[in-house]
Amino acid sequence: MEAEDIDYVEDSTSGAVLSKPFGTIVVPASWNESPELSWDGMFFYLKDGTSLDAPTSNISVNMGVNGYSEGEFLSFRDEVYDQLMAQVSASPGSVLHGMGTQTEKGYILMIFTIENENVGITTRQYYIVGDFRYILVHETDFHDESIPYVTEAARAIVDSFEWAN
Repeated sequence: MEAEDIDYVEDSTSGAVLSKPFGTIVVPASWNESPELSWDGMFFYLKDGTSLDAPTSNISVNMGVNGYSEGEFLSFRDEVYDQLMAQVSASPGSVLHGMGTQTEKGYILMIFTIENENVGITTRQYYIVGDFRYILVHETDFHDESIPYVTEAARAIVDSFEWAN
């Protein structure tokens, strides 16, 4: 699906409800899909007025597949954790934090946060677990004062997500 093929289901005061091949999400009103960054099932969202002239805070959403049923989420968690730890150990100044919870819709949610004080970037990966698949909402925060609510916007997308039938 091309970025231009955005299917707007409805508009609401909290944002646009978007239908994607994997399900629906609500993107906060001050965030928009970036056709320049989105590609092949990965959708990027930027705050209104964001320039692409330099790296900027953003949120991406895509679906992935794995070899785990929803009930095997702890094994999936361990696999993701091991991959992220390998990245963190190769990046001086990085620290990995993880937690598990649920979305507002009741889906299993794993959150991994990587903070790198050396470069001033925080990434947060939200894995919404399904049977042999997952949704990854990936927040990259450059701590730009003009984009103060990246985490809140990402979490709004996560909590609004509903799987397609």
